[in-house]
Amino acid sequence: MVSAFESLGFLAALVLFLCYNRWRAIPKPPGPRGLPIIGNLFDVPKGKEWEAFSEMGRVYGPLSSLTVGPTTIVVVNSHKKAVELLVQKSSIFSSRPFLGMTGEMMGHARAAGLIPYGHELRQMRKMYYQDFGTASAVKSMWPQVQTLSHKLVTSLLERPKDFLDIAFRHAGALTIKAGYGYDLPSHGKDRLFDLGWECVESANQSFNYWPNKLPFLRHIPDWFPGAHFKKQAKAWFRLHEDFVDESLDYVRKEMAAGTAPESYVSKRLGKNLSLQDYDILRYGASAIFIGGIETTGATLQAFFCLMTAYPEVQRRAQAEILSVCGPDRLPTIEDRPSMPYTNALLLEIFRFYPPTPCGVPHSSTADDVHDGYYIPKGSIVITNAWQMSRDEDVYRNPNKFDPTRFLGKNPEQSPHEWSFGFGRRGCSGLLLADTFLWSSFTTCLAAFNMEPVRDQNGAPVYPELEYKPALICPPKPFTCNIVPRLPRAQLDELLLTTESTL
Repeated sequence: MVSAFESLGFLAALVLFLCYNRWRAIPKPPGPRGLPIIGNLFDVPKGKEWEAFSEMGRVYGPLSSLTVGPTTIVVVNSHKKAVELLVQKSSIFSSRPFLGMTGEMMGHARAAGLIPYGHELRQMRKMYYQDFGTASAVKSMWPQVQTLSHKLVTSLLERPKDFLDIAFRHAGALTIKAGYGYDLPSHGKDRLFDLGWECVESANQSFNYWPNKLPFLRHIPDWFPGAHFKKQAKAWFRLHEDFVDESLDYVRKEMAAGTAPESYVSKRLGKNLSLQDYDILRYGASAIFIGGIETTGATLQAFFCLMTAYPEVQRRAQAEILSVCGPDRLPTIEDRPSMPYTNALLLEIFRFYPPTPCGVPHSSTADDVHDGYYIPKGSIVITNAWQMSRDEDVYRNPNKFDPTRFLGKNPEQSPHEWSFGFGRRGCSGLLLADTFLWSSFTTCLAAFNMEPVRDQNGAPVYPELEYKPALICPPKPFTCNIVPRLPRAQLDELLLTTESTL
């Protein structure tokens, strides 16, 4: 006699078997044929991944895949397909891949960039939106943004050869100010900034460690041969915690003294937060600095390179600034509606040089079928932003640097639609970054000429804009001359005059 429970168990097993075979009958997105067990391990690109993934798209279409062991990697090479997956199906395509080293062992899995999708991320994004996600919120930060742009000019006047380092420090000055209300000195050692920058560098170094690829390795004992990464992970974890804690301690002391400027942390610290909400605040604040400094700094470095390489674009932008502002002041953000070409220039830099050429990978939390292809739960989804920037169906002459593509009655697609991420993982600081970089670019263009260095024969050597390999890719080091357009005394006077109007 078969019991009811046994019958139910048989039916459940049958349903699971049928579902499993249904999924197996549906092909994954096309891609190169793999080997037994290891799949496409040797097909995963080892350098210039964006170009290799672009070639996959040319061969297999806008949605392709690789399989490495049990993991499926889906490569998305078109904006349209990225929207279909990551926006229209955001409920299942908004998590992040598990990173045993960078995420769990070093503690970055608690920060906005790597945290799995769920309550904590939603809370962080809600707070980010309140502070940085609306035009009115960003407008309240205009004076701070413009003051930082003026400090950038002063730094370049004093140390023009250090322009690459200055670009990152300038970006850090914004992110640490927005997060903690901290005024970063223009140069020299600084405990909070140096801690934060070490966190950025250690995270970058950690991505190639084996526990990110084979998560079970994080469980081996410290004494096991080859387990030196565990000692390194503990040191980097402590570094991250020191930055998180010391930054909050700074705000706490300023609040106690009644001198704390308004910031992401000061608005919320001390409001009877639960332990969970306190952690959300701590790691949400650290992500503002760690997540924002590299992309913003890399874009500013690209600006210096592109202005040097395309002097005719530089001259046209400078002419527009002069026509709007005249010779007696520097540009302000209020001038922006009157400067269509500099707006187009900013968009073209975003398009031409996406600092995360392969995006930040998403992870799926459920099985899905899209365009007739099976995408298993746990798949890694890579959005090839570089290919989207070079899509000939979207941009005319995509390899040409040409701001005019965004002018006129029929401008081309804004890179905002793909260069700042997608769906529930889109960059919450887009409006602030856009405003900050526009202010930085126009102020530099008003104050300086970016000129090529000369070779031994006096011929100009124009820099080439190439990626330095990383998840977030700054340009490879290059040289240019940052030349003041006016005498130092006159520029100082312009800075004072413009600052007094803020």
